[in-house]
Amino acid sequence: MEDVAPGTPRTVDSRQLQEIKMEDLLALEPQRRQFRQLCYQDDWGPRGVYGHLRELCTQWLRPERHTKEQILELVILEQFLAVLPSEMQSWVKARAAESGFHAVSLAEDFLVEQRQAEKPER
Repeated sequence: MEDVAPGTPRTVDSRQLQEIKMEDLLALEPQRRQFRQLCYQDDWGPRGVYGHLRELCTQWLRPERHTKEQILELVILEQFLAVLPSEMQSWVKARAAESGFHAVSLAEDFLVEQRQAEKPER
């Protein structure tokens, strides 16, 4: 295991992961949304809420179909898209990235295009 200082981004070789495709992510969006938007219900109680969250999470991440690495990729891709600036996020989503690494590449392409658009023509 390599030594990486806390807070330092780690780079991952795309060959190390069995990637989740963007189409898979989009197909799981309703389940993800239900999981993320669940609110505490008094009549369910803590045990009921926890059980409901567990069921929703299982429906979203599908551990019976996905490896641990794929589940990690799914969660990281979701969070990556969530933290992008809104214009970049829309741009990346509109191009239907095939994986997390493709989403990163698209986000970088967005920045390049943005910089080129800002350059004055000579």
